[in-house]
Amino acid sequence: MKRLVFFLSLLCGLTFQMAVAQSRDYDVNLDGEVNIADINAVIHAILGGIEDSSHDVNRDGEVNIGDINNLVDRILGDVHHDDHLVFNVGNASFKMIRVDGGTFMMGSNNGANNEKPVHEVTLSPYYIGQTEVTQELWKATGCRNRSHYKGSKLPVNDVVFVECQDFIKRLNVLTGYHFSLPTEAQWEFAARGGNDSEGCQYAGSDDIGSVAWYKDNSNTGGTRVHEVATKLPNELGLFDMSGNIEELCQDKYGAYSSEAQVDPEKPITEDGDDDCVIRGGSCYAIDSKCRVTVRSLYSNYDRTDNGLRLALRDSLPVALGVSENNVEMMEGGVATVTIINGKGAYHAQSSDQNVAVGYIEDSKLYIVAMWSGTATFTIWDDQSDLKAEVLVRVGKECSVGGVTFKMMPVEGGTFMMGNTWEQAPGYGDGDYAYTVHEVTLSSYSIGQTEVTQELWTAVMGNNPSEHNEWQNFINPQGPVENMTWDECMEFIARLNEMTGLHFRLPTEAEWEFAARGGNRSMVYRYSGSRYLNEVGWYEDNADHWQGGGVFGPQTVALLLPNELGLFDMSGNVRELCQDWYGPYSDEPQTNPTGPETGDKRVTRGGSFADQSGDCCCASRGHTYEFPFEGGNLLGFRLVMELSK
Repeated sequence: MKRLVFFLSLLCGLTFQMAVAQSRDYDVNLDGEVNIADINAVIHAILGGIEDSSHDVNRDGEVNIGDINNLVDRILGDVHHDDHLVFNVGNASFKMIRVDGGTFMMGSNNGANNEKPVHEVTLSPYYIGQTEVTQELWKATGCRNRSHYKGSKLPVNDVVFVECQDFIKRLNVLTGYHFSLPTEAQWEFAARGGNDSEGCQYAGSDDIGSVAWYKDNSNTGGTRVHEVATKLPNELGLFDMSGNIEELCQDKYGAYSSEAQVDPEKPITEDGDDDCVIRGGSCYAIDSKCRVTVRSLYSNYDRTDNGLRLALRDSLPVALGVSENNVEMMEGGVATVTIINGKGAYHAQSSDQNVAVGYIEDSKLYIVAMWSGTATFTIWDDQSDLKAEVLVRVGKECSVGGVTFKMMPVEGGTFMMGNTWEQAPGYGDGDYAYTVHEVTLSSYSIGQTEVTQELWTAVMGNNPSEHNEWQNFINPQGPVENMTWDECMEFIARLNEMTGLHFRLPTEAEWEFAARGGNRSMVYRYSGSRYLNEVGWYEDNADHWQGGGVFGPQTVALLLPNELGLFDMSGNVRELCQDWYGPYSDEPQTNPTGPETGDKRVTRGGSFADQSGDCCCASRGHTYEFPFEGGNLLGFRLVMELSK
């Protein structure tokens, strides 16, 4: 009956616009939609005796009524894989395509050794992104866009595994859904076309040029990476699963098993991100590397052709969506968090009302910061049983002699200290930095910036910095340097007396935990980035000051902060710690303070005159023999103990 009504509408000249997702086989006139215009095109082809492949929807070698029937089924929704979910985040919209569960033979006996053996895999239903994640969507979640090739509709590129995981966490917070990277099996099944697979060697065709940007066709318009969905899709309506960018999967890379498997997963930890699988080939790849069965081991750094595609198992939200789940405030401040997908019967509770209190009104959580520290708000929706958690970090703004400075809270936690895998081997003063060991710290606050010349002068009435007058410039917002140990201790004592607070130097463990980003660490080599130029002044870029080409320490907080909002923990000036310098223990430690005695103090972070490896989060240095007389590369940062 539906078919009869539809044909009658054609005869009566009605214009139905029942558009569905574009598909290579169904979008006859290539206008981006499948609708009545495509049926008209086939009808005109039949009447005109035209029998080219673009009108042969069924691929049976003829253009006839069967092609019209197939298009009608497509438009009326009789084809199951048109099910999809649409999400909007900020100004970005993206579509997740349903992939019905099924069984397929994964791998290829005609490919490379790592594509063998072919084995049976059965998958449950899931959803997968219609396109690769775009830079527009990436930025809408608040992630920093480091893509080598930039453009809102270009896929995000030059990303690493932990950055992808951070993006997905942010997206889950904003939507309340549980997105992930696809498993390798989910990726290949979708690339093949799922249950509708036609057995093509590339995702959607045996003609690679029609479905993929690859080595032979991608070098156009000054770019290699191209906007998503500019080639034809595969059988499921998925774009660019061959070529454009290689796509990260959540599985650990390894050899296939010959055994039949059901929903196989080989999850990896964030610390193993150089072991994950990438699929699909890229704009730099030759055609054979873009086949749907090709798999590679991911290379962690210095890739401009890798990105990601999202997967989703459940079509329903698993949590309340909130506008943000990490809120940074100063004492006395007020912040607002919007609840996105609940039913309106909300209540919230703070884990520490000494730090922050709050109330809910009109689907918004209003937070009032009371005291420096961290607190977690839990928000419940009594009607849907969904909940969300919001971490609140309250810092303290201090003022001395008209000079203000900020102390940022660092929530206590456990981390692996020392030369972990992402740091730079060969740096850090030899074996003294190599012993990786577990450290647990209590909460504390740390200076958002290094102590400035302006703050030092307000407390001490003088400025010891060699770079205060060196090469004839004065920079009150530059870090103080060239002070002795005794002068540093006197500064802290005077500051404590003037403020009534308890400041001190950080322990080496506190310094490294904060530099790594604390509990929010993205496992970067440098403090806040894998690219030192983004976050640190060092020997290759430290001639920036006021554009005058002066080589020296720079104004604090000019570059990007780390995950905790801290500036210049890589480079600018080396930072003095309170610990004596000595070898690490390999035993787990809680709130360590270093050796009991020594003849040198620890310094961390590197300086404007140091190489990049000296600016890694784990790299260690030391003063001259104690008591030292200062130096123009050495400054410091304050720590403040938390108290209610």
